[in-house]
Amino acid sequence: MTLQTQDSGNVVVVLTPSTEVDEVEGLLKARKKEMAVTALIPGLQVQVQGTYNAQNQLVADTVKFKGDDLRNAEDIQAGVAPTEQLAQANQQQIQQSEQQIQAQKQALLQQQQQLAAEE
Repeated sequence: MTLQTQDSGNVVVVLTPSTEVDEVEGLLKARKKEMAVTALIPGLQVQVQGTYNAQNQLVADTVKFKGDDLRNAEDIQAGVAPTEQLAQANQQQIQQSEQQIQAQKQALLQQQQQLAAEE
């Protein structure tokens, strides 16, 4: 996964089968709830601990996040998905319109050639 940080730019994080993904809970954030790697969705604010490998990638030992942050990221994703679908549909419609315009241009060109030949 790629993390966008405030001070270091983008950081590539390698998740391994041994990476521990936890949702921290409680007033002091002392309790944790183990989560699946699939809980790591775009927009989720996380805290990653690990070591860098030879490719300058952060190999994650633990990834922690707050439950509120997960809910916020899920809400954002819920709003983004319909927008992406709409954009994709608009793009398809634009392509169809461009194809129709090209077909009309060719038909017009043929009509102009026919008129020129008849004159």
